[in-house]
Amino acid sequence: MLNILITSKTRIKLLLKFFLDSESKGYLQGLAQEFGESSNAVRVELNRFEEAGLLESQLDGRKKIFRVNYNHPLVPDITNMVRKVTRLDALIDNVVDRLQGLDEVWISSKSIDDFKSGRIELIFIGEEFDIPYLKSLIKKAENHMNVLIGYKIAKEISDSDKPLFALIWVNK
Repeated sequence: MLNILITSKTRIKLLLKFFLDSESKGYLQGLAQEFGESSNAVRVELNRFEEAGLLESQLDGRKKIFRVNYNHPLVPDITNMVRKVTRLDALIDNVVDRLQGLDEVWISSKSIDDFKSGRIELIFIGEEFDIPYLKSLIKKAENHMNVLIGYKIAKEISDSDKPLFALIWVNK
């Protein structure tokens, strides 16, 4: 769906990277390597996002680190749009918002990169929630979203999982 509205594949990858993961940061060469795109294509799109005020940057040595500018008034709308297109809004509405004791939800970076694959991998972080109820909510979400949802439950995300997963929801 995004590819109909937005023709730049690099721009779509940046939208998914930054607007699905609230803590996401990246620098030019790292993003180019992660996306398998030329650094010039990534640079052009990063500059557009920064000029529009949607991303902000700061220097870390010689690296320019980009992250979402949460002061921009369109950030919540863009985040919601990206969640709707990836169907994560249905996951949040049907599972996450209904589960007591949940602290965070993380999604596999692979799921983000290929959200049309029909499979989503999640980690639910929290203490003492109703696992049979979680399973029933996930079944409903799978039917509603037309995807398979793989998941694991943990008290905290492991250091080995952090680079492979993106935070998509935090209990506030």
